[in-house]
Amino acid sequence: MRNVNINKSIRYFATIFILSSVISSSCDRVGNEDKDIFYKNFNSKVVMLSDVNAMRIQDNPYSRHIDSILSGLIDTDLISTGLIRFDFNGDDISDIAFEIINLQEFNNNSIPVELDTLALRAHPLNVQILDNSTYGYADALDSDVLVNADGNWTDNIVVLGTLAGGGQFNGNGEKYLGFRLFENDLIKYGWIKIYCSAHNDTLKVIDFGYNNISNSQIMTGQQD
Repeated sequence: MRNVNINKSIRYFATIFILSSVISSSCDRVGNEDKDIFYKNFNSKVVMLSDVNAMRIQDNPYSRHIDSILSGLIDTDLISTGLIRFDFNGDDISDIAFEIINLQEFNNNSIPVELDTLALRAHPLNVQILDNSTYGYADALDSDVLVNADGNWTDNIVVLGTLAGGGQFNGNGEKYLGFRLFENDLIKYGWIKIYCSAHNDTLKVIDFGYNNISNSQIMTGQQD
């Protein structure tokens, strides 16, 4: 039975993801709090690693579990990145989170091998996300697109990329995710630039900005 658990853990080990830089820290508002546009560069990346030796030299919460996973002490049907959280306005409250998951377990391992089985999702925690598809595929915006009250705003989990080319972000280079932030009773409109690989195994969170003036629009990519 133990060998079965070990083999099972190794099989699912390929769905563990590594955070290449610390991205859960809050934003430093010094120098931005008096500006109309609050802007910050993250340039953080989440990538998939399946090399056990590469995993062992990483120093993050996921790689620290490697020995427990391989020994069967952690026996799970699905291992993902978990929620990678961002605090936009430095109030120690997570505003949005991203994750990469493997879809096979949600489909009884019936997904054809020729299809990608990973999906990249965004969880709005203290924001709403622009989703004019109305069925959970968030808008992938180009630069200089107006973000305001117009459009369909959702606080549901949205898909950025999934199998069979689903989602608007995967494989399309750097795109913008529109959000509106709830700060006390105020609404602030903003954008976050992300990159989602064609196979949904890499997420890069590049930078973000939002308008400090409540209920005021912003252009995607606008920094001042």
